[in-house]
This record gives sequence, structure tokens and C-alpha cells, in this order.
Amino acid sequence: KTAAFVPRQKDTGYEQADQGNLAPDVPLDGVRALAPYAAGTLMAWNGNVVHWGSACEREGALDPRASLALVFRRADVPPDPAAPPISRAEAGAMGTSERLRLVAKALGFFSAWYDVPKELAALLKEAL
Repeated sequence: KTAAFVPRQKDTGYEQADQGNLAPDVPLDGVRALAPYAAGTLMAWNGNVVHWGSACEREGALDPRASLALVFRRADVPPDPAAPPISRAEAGAMGTSERLRLVAKALGFFSAWYDVPKELAALLKEAL
């Protein structure tokens, strides 16, 4: 399993990343590998950094890769109306259906880059 990124100083489109360009011009001479790292290594970067990982494989079922995306926002910046912040108390009080609704909504944020498998979309729709 491998991952790669383009450092900010090599990415001529970095400053314009918030303008909705879903197909960045990746400078091949700027690509840097993020491997090898030991299992369990935490890697983090901001959302404007061009980054990707290798495809998942059936053969990797015994050695799965886990990925978790988080968004931290500054307290002095208005929240995104499409994804308002959730307090710890609100999260603790959520039932299963509300959590699944948020999962479905979160998957929608990535739909420009990834197709949600039809089976998963059907399961979420059925659960809601």
C-alpha cells in the first residue's frame, strides 16, 4: 500500500485550491511518496494538499488500510451552512438514524471524486 502527495512549494495551483478545481494540474516532478511507514502511523495534511493513496485490493482484506477524514475549522470563521458544527453533547445524543443520515451526507461531499457503491447507497437509503 502506498500514498503520495505534492508539497505546497511544488503545487502551482495550491493557492487557488478553494476555487473548486476538482482536477488539479499535478506536477509529476513534485510528487513525493509517503511510504514506507509502519502500520498505525498517523499522517495529516490540510485539505488543499494534492494527495492520494493506492487502490484497495481484495487481497488486502487481512491487512486493511483505514482512512479517516476530519475537518477542523477556526472558531472565528463562520461555519459552512452545508456542514454545521456538531457539539460533543449533540453527537452523544444522536440516534442511529441521525448518524446514518450524517454518513450519507458526508459521502455526498466526496461524490465529485468517488462513486458511492450502489449497494452502500441502497443500504443507507433503506436505513433512513
